[in-house]
Amino acid sequence: MSTNTTDIFTIRAAPGTDIWRKPPTTNICNAPTAIPPSTRSTGPLTSFLSACASFSFPWRERYDQAGILLAFRRRSESSDSGIPPKWIKTGIEFYQSQPQLSTVATDTWSDWSVTPLLSSLPGAETEQWTTILVEKSEDEHGKSIWVYRVVVDEQTGEEKSRTALREICWVYGLDGEWDLEVVAMAARPEKEVKDGEEKELVVKVRGWEVKWEE
Repeated sequence: MSTNTTDIFTIRAAPGTDIWRKPPTTNICNAPTAIPPSTRSTGPLTSFLSACASFSFPWRERYDQAGILLAFRRRSESSDSGIPPKWIKTGIEFYQSQPQLSTVATDTWSDWSVTPLLSSLPGAETEQWTTILVEKSEDEHGKSIWVYRVVVDEQTGEEKSRTALREICWVYGLDGEWDLEVVAMAARPEKEVKDGEEKELVVKVRGWEVKWEE
């Protein structure tokens, strides 16, 4: 079973939007997601296989970002529309004046890893397509979530190579029954945007696909 679209859709993020949790008090989750709503994909955590999409946007402000969000909720709390108790977001983020491959994993609080998007085009406001894959994995040590940057052949759409960015192991150590919601997201955390500049961050998404076990 899968949720997928080959169409390009757009997410617009206003200034002051973010998904982030940092002690002692920061807990924000107001970034736009799942636009259009048909791209929202939900199911039991135990059934999740993978999520993949390509993103393109004119990064300019610090922390401008777009990517895939995985939100985890206990089965008994799945109808709650508030901030999810645990989540993962991964994609591209503009930090230290360059685009980065970024992953945030939030169990109790968030932790964050970045690595430069080395194949990015020169200039801070250029756009390019970058493909991110989030995939369930299992080896002799157990189960985990792996995050990859994937290079895709622009002519055939086939995968040419993948680079491992992060392994997240706490997901499959959760007690009880959990549901998972997978959506595309965008955010512009900077609240003050320069006069004369586009206020919203406009992100294009293509090749959105989420796979679940039948």
